[in-house]
Amino acid sequence: MRRALALVVLALGLRLAGAAASADIPLTFDPIDFDRHARSIVVNHGYPGAVHPRGGPSALRPPGYPLALAAAYLLRGGAAAPEPTDVAFAPGHQPPRAQVTAGRVQQALIGTLMVVLTGLVALQLWGRRVALAALAIGAVYLPLIAVGLTLLSDPLFVVLMLAAVSAALRSRDQERPAAGRRWAAVAGALAGLAWLTRSNGGALLLPLGLLVWTARPRLRLRSLAAPAVMVAAALLVIAPWTIRNAIVLDAFVPVSDNAGYTLAGTYNPVAAHDAHFRGGWRPAQEDPGNAALIAASRDELDQARRLGRAARRYIREDPSYVLVVAGCNTLRLVHLGALACGDDWAGPRRGYEGEFGLSPALATVAIASFGVLAVLALLGALTRGARAAPLALWLVPVVLWTVVFVQAATRFRAPVEPFLIMLAALALVTGADRARGRRG
Repeated sequence: MRRALALVVLALGLRLAGAAASADIPLTFDPIDFDRHARSIVVNHGYPGAVHPRGGPSALRPPGYPLALAAAYLLRGGAAAPEPTDVAFAPGHQPPRAQVTAGRVQQALIGTLMVVLTGLVALQLWGRRVALAALAIGAVYLPLIAVGLTLLSDPLFVVLMLAAVSAALRSRDQERPAAGRRWAAVAGALAGLAWLTRSNGGALLLPLGLLVWTARPRLRLRSLAAPAVMVAAALLVIAPWTIRNAIVLDAFVPVSDNAGYTLAGTYNPVAAHDAHFRGGWRPAQEDPGNAALIAASRDELDQARRLGRAARRYIREDPSYVLVVAGCNTLRLVHLGALACGDDWAGPRRGYEGEFGLSPALATVAIASFGVLAVLALLGALTRGARAAPLALWLVPVVLWTVVFVQAATRFRAPVEPFLIMLAALALVTGADRARGRRG
């Protein structure tokens, strides 16, 4: 217990030190928009309007992280009123430093909870020694520290995802079906919160449903109760936001309407024919056709629908491009985009420097640390312990990896990295046991 506590304190200390060191690092587009949303909530302006030439209501940002950030601002005593969008996104503009620091401290706490939950899931699956190894790796693993140095929704999403996985594993361990269904409901509620934090969180329902579906025979109605309860709990959690969207947008939007803009940023002629960054995402308006659609749209939802149709039409015209995007983005997420996709070898380092504000030396360490973790995780995947884990568990990182069909920013790897950390911990403990056995 003392070792685990010491590792948690180490994780928190490193993240708080990172928050202090990054105080002067300017926010970029997404963090500035999250700050704008949070400040609007705090000063009772409600959810802010769309970043669209004609304004109007918005569901572009899922509400989970803006609400959490607003809570951090309230705890520090409030927040300044948000600037208009043309000011908030003006070159060089930055929000008040004191409130951004409060957000970064909150990120440090969330990041520490991410480490704790990684250890908890490892404990549930493989016991105390693997859990301690996972805590140790997670505490010092630089890419997961870096993702919390700015105001992004990814750390909160990872925490909710890991908590949902832990609850689903508890559901499997219950002897009484009623207790199993209660834990399945908890897993579903946490998955719903994750969905409200990142729009691809709905993909978690498939692997979590399989994790809690343990009763035999499989297809009896009683056996389907746990996954049904899990899905129902998730839908109940997102229901208030879905109803809000139906009222203000006059349309069925379960969580977010960002799919059209996101898809159009990748599936367009400019992205497809960029020899230096083939298939890479960029703001949709950089493509002239998309820019014309945005200019002609009435509001955010109309823009999303027009851009979504254009992106799907482009996919139908060149289906093989989907494989190009997935392949190149997979290489980018493992820092190998220069092999086949026209990327610059220095691109990953500049990504860490630009998005998270790391120094060139720390960016190099972050890239190297991912390489070491990936090798250890591969070895861990070959162990008996990994094979003994529920197959549905490994479906969680697989469904989240599907982000490569659209984007490949380093932060999108964050939901997968706790599973790599657990596999690496399993490899280290298994290797230590074998070495001890040979010495004996």
